[in-house]
Amino acid sequence: MPRAAFLASRILHALLIAVVLVALTVAFGRALYHAEIPTGAALARFVLMLVVGSGTFCALELALTAIIPNADASAPIVNASILPLLFLSGILIPFGNNTASWILWVSRIFPVRHFAAGMQSCLVGTPFDWVDLVIVAAWGAAGILAAARYFRWEPSSN
Repeated sequence: MPRAAFLASRILHALLIAVVLVALTVAFGRALYHAEIPTGAALARFVLMLVVGSGTFCALELALTAIIPNADASAPIVNASILPLLFLSGILIPFGNNTASWILWVSRIFPVRHFAAGMQSCLVGTPFDWVDLVIVAAWGAAGILAAARYFRWEPSSN
């Protein structure tokens, strides 16, 4: 199987699963908790951010496989990469008035904060910032390029 076909199929699979899971969550939220669902342009932006974000994080995961030497090392390496990003993006613990300026600066670089802000703006009705989508998409493009360049069929000998 060509490497590009494998990578594209993994990304498309992640997109499909993300859309199905979000649709199920929204359906249950609406049916059981009477949650409001965005409509019109907000819904379109929500779906766009979901698709771009899902593809981005899948591409970054595929790019990360280049430094994972074997299956036993995968969980520690993935956790060591994502947990700091979640903390530095204000996802696990929201930023407060006393948040260090360097943390705020770093959070603007990585895609997690931008993805969360874009999704949240669609749900709560705050203005959608297209820069968030562009930053997430740029990380996705970088992930695809890195995955295409460094993906290996066999584990490394590290």
